[in-house]
Amino acid sequence: MIWRLLMITAGGGFVVTDKEKLCMGCMSLLDANGECSYCGYNDAEPYNVDYLPPHTRLQERYIVGKLLSCNGESGYYIGYDLQEDMKVILREFAPMQIVTRNHATLAIVPQKGKETAFKNLAADFEDLCSMLQGMDGTRGISQMLDILHENGTVYAVFRYINTLPLGELITRCGGEIPWAKCKKMYLQLLNTVSQVHKRGLIHAGICPETILVDEKGNAYLSHFSLSALRYVDSEIDSELFSGYCAPEQYECSEGNASFGEWTDVYALSAILYRLITGTQPPDAPSRKQQDNLLPACELDASIAQSISDAIQAGLALPISERTSTADALAAQLLDCVQTNTAIYQSDSLNQNAAETQPEEPVLSEREQRRREKMEKKQAKRAARRKKNRRVLRSFLAVLIATILTSMGLGGFVMFYLSRNYDSIQDSVSQFVSIGDRSSSSSEPSSAAEPNRVPDLTGQLVDKITANKDYSASFDLSIVNEFNEHPAGFVFDQSPKPDTIMQNRGTVILYVSKGPETVKLPSLAGSTEEQAIEQLEEMELKYEIVYINNPNYVDGLVAYTFPAADSMVTKKGGKSDQEATVTLIIAKNSEVSSSEASSSSKSSKSSKSASRSSRSDDDN
Repeated sequence: MIWRLLMITAGGGFVVTDKEKLCMGCMSLLDANGECSYCGYNDAEPYNVDYLPPHTRLQERYIVGKLLSCNGESGYYIGYDLQEDMKVILREFAPMQIVTRNHATLAIVPQKGKETAFKNLAADFEDLCSMLQGMDGTRGISQMLDILHENGTVYAVFRYINTLPLGELITRCGGEIPWAKCKKMYLQLLNTVSQVHKRGLIHAGICPETILVDEKGNAYLSHFSLSALRYVDSEIDSELFSGYCAPEQYECSEGNASFGEWTDVYALSAILYRLITGTQPPDAPSRKQQDNLLPACELDASIAQSISDAIQAGLALPISERTSTADALAAQLLDCVQTNTAIYQSDSLNQNAAETQPEEPVLSEREQRRREKMEKKQAKRAARRKKNRRVLRSFLAVLIATILTSMGLGGFVMFYLSRNYDSIQDSVSQFVSIGDRSSSSSEPSSAAEPNRVPDLTGQLVDKITANKDYSASFDLSIVNEFNEHPAGFVFDQSPKPDTIMQNRGTVILYVSKGPETVKLPSLAGSTEEQAIEQLEEMELKYEIVYINNPNYVDGLVAYTFPAADSMVTKKGGKSDQEATVTLIIAKNSEVSSSEASSSSKSSKSSKSASRSSRSDDDN
């Protein structure tokens, strides 16, 4: 499956002991000969002088490596966080159309007359970064770790994740990925975009190059940018992705950009078209001249008509005719009898696993009686059709005999009728079937009313799955994740409540596994720095309390609260109190009055943050 094709660059997950022995191409450790065995990067290679040279340091904390990519707004570098000993992605605000770089100081300098424009755009860029930082924890978005100012511009620091661009993954999969195999990843992407839209943010640059996929098949939305980068008539060099950008992006100008959720829906629909057909849609301007976009089902007959129709609605050129939201697009894709199989039963995609068949839903007694009644009616109709066929055969036999007798052309007629018997029989059968349907039209219709998705959030998943009305109307797919809510409660769903499904569709329930907990190791006898480092690696909050007790070794951890081997909730858990580890450290020297005031300290990324202390002479 997909994860087997993800050949991600190695080199993560280590602690660097010699910061000068890092490869500037991938931030892996160099070998004894000073060469990189992972990417083969050579420091002697020339670099783009408009951007930062490798080995540059920002605020003496981040090492800047190779330039990974750039556009009219920013440059993206591989980087290394010296304080946290981990790889990062560094993003530098550098709109080269309106700035230059001082190569002596590396400072970004606005061009003459562009000072105000640069100042305004830099402020907008920082606001965008702050919004992204505030979305920490949203599924499918790379975590922003830091925002800093240096060299006259703004930098953003993102957590490094081993991923491939979706475009490269498609290539490695042979040019296309069938709906059954990309369904999980794509629906998770729709959920991510929906969450982004609820924060008031429009991406406007979604394409196979800005979607990253990890080794488990999880999709991440990256390269959020200023809106000025996403339309043609802009004061900076625009970046539009042919085939994926909506028509309004080619018609916008500064001050009248008509971006909206529908703009991202167009791109998402184009991506699904590319995934399942192996063909990139024509670009929007050429479609406006002559719309030659073929429906997906015409390119591949195995694609369900409803999936093709959902894509076509998302790629409508007029905004008024286009699917308007990511939730609506998800509902259309899930509202399909042919594609309502239950998915997401495993955490990762497995190529060798057999296709999971949908479980037969548990029917209510009323539904069971209705189905039995329908089966009896169908059996009667089948018997009536069988009888009609016997009558038809007798009629044809008499007809043939009559023609043979009256015209004396038995041989010719027999030859003709034998060649056309099937088509004649089909035509007459269709006529008889129409009569059957007409005769039964007076019977009451058994078609069910359209299903409206209920609000299932905040409920226990066991009660939902045990509810026969829910299981009779929908396929329920469960995704379990660590969350601040109690275990077993549904904290999100897709499609959203009140979404109408004409057919039996799939409702994805995101169920909390409860806050993530870990077993607290024994820290007694550790130095303060060792204990803090271990707790931060385990993502545990902590506070420090100093005690004056000669029974314990000065400067070492005496004991912890809770005690070793206790299960402790990680950061982001439901209760900060439950998630806080108290380090009791012996400090037998005289404690100053300022140290005597006790205050809690949550774990920070900076080791130099102030620590609270207090004197405890009671032990």
